Amino acid sequence: MEFGLIMMFDDSGNDTASVYRHSRLTASHARSAGFSTLWLTEHHGNPTRLCPSIPLMMGYLAHHTPMTLGAATILLSHYSSRHIAEEIGMLTHMYPNRFAFGFAKGGGSEVMLHDNGDENHARRTMIDRLGEVHTFLHGSAKQPLYPSVQTPPPLYIASKEPESIRYAARNGIGIMAGHKWTLEETAEAAALYQEEHPLHHAPDLMLSRFFLLGETHKSALSSVTDAIAKRREKMEPLRESRHNNQWREGVLEEESPIGELQDIEKLFRRYRDMGVTRLALRPATADSEATFNSIQHIRPLIRSYSRQVKI
Repeated sequence: MEFGLIMMFDDSGNDTASVYRHSRLTASHARSAGFSTLWLTEHHGNPTRLCPSIPLMMGYLAHHTPMTLGAATILLSHYSSRHIAEEIGMLTHMYPNRFAFGFAKGGGSEVMLHDNGDENHARRTMIDRLGEVHTFLHGSAKQPLYPSVQTPPPLYIASKEPESIRYAARNGIGIMAGHKWTLEETAEAAALYQEEHPLHHAPDLMLSRFFLLGETHKSALSSVTDAIAKRREKMEPLRESRHNNQWREGVLEEESPIGELQDIEKLFRRYRDMGVTRLALRPATADSEATFNSIQHIRPLIRSYSRQVKI
């Protein structure tokens, strides 16, 4: 597996510039522990998450770290496909072979902000525009892209809807399984992809998971659930959809790398055996010290399970 760290750009109570500078420190810790990719997240209209532009943040971080930078995810219903393709084209010339791009419809608050709460419309728009981006990046659009893309980067779709999975399979696009997906749902999506792929290939499968090391599984899980509860309380004024806050039973308790190293190792083996090619670990608390400690202590497992995936 290839290991990545998800960056949320959380407001930590300091000024916004400090949040961006802190991302450089996080990148340094991640690289020293053996992570090869930073997965950047996008949010809009959210005072607690401060990265509304992934391509802009990619340009900033690419200057400060040699790590691969991934988008997890760009919310395509917010943009024109040409605009996103042009930004990708620029990045591939500035920093060749350094990027991967995932696309999604967005969470409840983003769908409300840009799609009047219509999730089906947001998903359909995302798929349509992803098709347009794909043609731009591969030089098959009616009107050429300037600058053209030096080398088309890997693309992913973050949706477990069958329509999205079929689209990904038929176009050789990878799948991003979110941190709230069960492993059963992830396996079902991978199976549908392989069934629908013209050559029945397995997907380039990225799995996102909360992670936190602790002395015991119980203590680490308690820290995670407390952090989630505080986050929900903070987000209440934004009235995010109830669906967006739901967790499926067992995902945190049994299917996320939270707790002791030996238990996490068993999960890593399970992820690998089910075909996960890229594992993206999301810090489970806003406590930087706890996050950096978890990053460093997970280093032996990264060394054991790492396999570079070509960008």
